[in-house]
Amino acid sequence: GRPGLWLAAAGLASMALASCGTASRTLAPRPTAGPRSSASATPLPLPSPSVGTLSCRLPLYGSGLASNPSGGSPQGGFMQLPQGQVTLAPSTTLTASPSGGWETVASPVLSGDQEEESWDPALGRWLPATPGELSPSGTQYAYLDQATGSVHLVTPASDFDEVLSSGGGYQVVGWVNEEIYLTAAGTDGAQPEGLYRLSAAGGGVTTALPPSTTEGWSLSAKGEIWGTGINPQDQNPPASGSGDEVLQYDPATGTVTPWSYAPGLTVNLLGVTAAGQPVEMVEGPQANTLEVATSPAAATRLLAGAGLDSLQPFEVSSAFTDSHGTWLTTDSGLYLLTPNLTLDLEQTGNFANAEVVGPCA
Repeated sequence: GRPGLWLAAAGLASMALASCGTASRTLAPRPTAGPRSSASATPLPLPSPSVGTLSCRLPLYGSGLASNPSGGSPQGGFMQLPQGQVTLAPSTTLTASPSGGWETVASPVLSGDQEEESWDPALGRWLPATPGELSPSGTQYAYLDQATGSVHLVTPASDFDEVLSSGGGYQVVGWVNEEIYLTAAGTDGAQPEGLYRLSAAGGGVTTALPPSTTEGWSLSAKGEIWGTGINPQDQNPPASGSGDEVLQYDPATGTVTPWSYAPGLTVNLLGVTAAGQPVEMVEGPQANTLEVATSPAAATRLLAGAGLDSLQPFEVSSAFTDSHGTWLTTDSGLYLLTPNLTLDLEQTGNFANAEVVGPCA
C-alpha cells in the first residue's frame, strides 16, 4: 500500500503563504538545480481555517469518520462538501482472512491485502483494494495473497478471483494501461528492490528495472511509475530507505528521469497531480518545504518552515488526485491542492486516520 507520508513539526507562528527480460535503462542527465530548501527559505503560512466552497461528495475510508477520529474500526463513507456531513457506507468494515489478508463482510466475499476499501465509481461499489490497486477502467483490481505471495486479479462484476502469478512476494505499485507494476514485498529500504510488470492477461512477471538499494517505487500516475532514489553524486545522502530525489520511470521507453534532486536533504513523494507534477515534502535541518515540482529542475513552493520539523500540524497521511486537484488529509484538516497550485483548506479537523479513496463527484 501507499507508504507512510509525513510532513513535520513546530507551530503555525513561523509558517507563512505563497502561493523476466530486463528493459534497457537509460538514465536522463541529473538535474543541475541546487537544493529546494535552504536556511534562508522564507516561511510561508498555512491557509486560514475556513470552510471550502467546492460542492461534491467525497469518499473516505478510515477509523472514526463520524465521531472519534482516532478510534473505531476502519470503514467507508461519503463526506458532502462544503457542509462536511459524513454518511457512513454499510458493510465496509473488513474482516481478517485465513490467508493473512482481508475480506469483505458483504456478499459476495471479496479478498484484498490491506485493511482498506476504495470507492469504485465505474462499478458504483466499495472494493477491498487501495486506489492504486484498481485498474484504470475500474472493472478489476489486483492484490497480493499474503500467505502464498501470489498476485491475484479480481473481476468484481463476475466475482472472479484468479491467480496471475504464483509466489514471488511482490506487492502492487499500480497500473499502467493493462499492465500491473509490482515491487518486492516487505522490503525495508536495505534490501534491493526492483520494479516488475505483469500483464492482466497473464504471461508471468518480467523485470522492468533490476533490484537496487537506492531506489524505491511507490505509485503510478499519468502512465508512469514514480518513486524516490539516492543520487550517486550526493556527498551527504539520507539514510537508507529515504531518498534525495524523486524518480520517474517511463514504461514506454524504459527510461528513469530524476526530479527534484536536493543534495543532503530528504525528499518525500506525497502524490502526483493530474498534470503529472510530483507533490513533495523536502526536509532538512535548516528548512522544510511543501512544493510541487513543475519540471525535473524547477518547483513551486507552497509552504515553508524555517527549521527541522517546522510544518506541524500539516502532517500528510494520504494524497489522492482527481479532476478537482490533489486531496491531502492531515491532522489539521482536509486540503485540496488545485490545478493552479493553490492550497485550499476544505474542512478543519483531524483527518490523520482517514484517506480519500475515490474522486469527489
